[in-house]
Amino acid sequence: MSLLLFFLSLVLAQLPPVSFYNITIPSAPSPNLSLATFTTPRPSFHPINTTVFDWWYFDAVSSSNPNVSVVITLFTSTPTAFPFLPSNSNSNSSTDSVLLSYIWVSFPNGTSYATYADAYTATVDADCGVTRGIWHGSGVSFTGSESGEYLVTIDGGVGVGVSNPHTPCGDDRLRLGGGTGSTGAVGIGWASLLPDAEASVDVLVGGERVRFTGVGYHDKDVDRAKNWSDGPFEAAVRTWYWGRGRVGAYSVVWFDMLPLGNDTEVVSGCEERVVSVRPWKNGMVAAAYPPVLGDVPDGFRVLYSIGIEYYARWTGTMTANVAGEVYEGVGIFEQFVMQ
Repeated sequence: MSLLLFFLSLVLAQLPPVSFYNITIPSAPSPNLSLATFTTPRPSFHPINTTVFDWWYFDAVSSSNPNVSVVITLFTSTPTAFPFLPSNSNSNSSTDSVLLSYIWVSFPNGTSYATYADAYTATVDADCGVTRGIWHGSGVSFTGSESGEYLVTIDGGVGVGVSNPHTPCGDDRLRLGGGTGSTGAVGIGWASLLPDAEASVDVLVGGERVRFTGVGYHDKDVDRAKNWSDGPFEAAVRTWYWGRGRVGAYSVVWFDMLPLGNDTEVVSGCEERVVSVRPWKNGMVAAAYPPVLGDVPDGFRVLYSIGIEYYARWTGTMTANVAGEVYEGVGIFEQFVMQ
């Protein structure tokens, strides 16, 4: 299976590229304290213990049929830090592995396939404008280049490509929420590398071939940065809305979060009220906000100013109204509700 992404520009600030690094990640969690950095040019955390999480995320949705999609996520985390991962994934050890590949494919008839695969070690390196990541033993790898192409391969294969990442705010701030690390509050980092891309997918799952072109997305690769945190997910998040898509000539990516124990809303905009995400159900906008456990909406209303019980993911159509003009498109949406 391969996923090829071509970078398309979105108006967000770019992070300075890291010209060279070489990281080896063992499968066993470290017993040592993990320290996190949430600013450029090298946002990261090290080492990976049982209380921190990090992932590299890729997705693609068919432009002609939003039922057809692929999601690939490469995790460095344990279920302690990110409770949606399977426990004791490393069958050769009583300790949960921090290295896991996740593959999710949805088909034209509305059914889906999902699987996890263990890795015994992971390597991520960048040199001469090319970035590579391999989750050894899981069969999943990716390669990227400064020209803006990404190739994600299952069961072997190499490719090219990485582009400069994007920040939520257009500066060096990559932390979502008010955590400072030193105060004991948990912080979450986010950097969007390919907010909008052309995607080409060819995958064979259980004898069924899924082949399409569409809209792609990737967020990761700032020397180990995308969604990463210096503490467990459940200690940071009360509710979480993320989504992205393309409507007409416009590309949108949104993030709307309520931190645990805090009613201050965190959004992926750097001015107040620049973006608002609210669920709708049975034709009513924000019938339940904040959402409650088990409340799965029919859709979302996302406003931009220009000038499962805990987790659910959707692919679907999008409609945008920009200065009186209506545009149609496709996208991916997700919701976390932790309490």
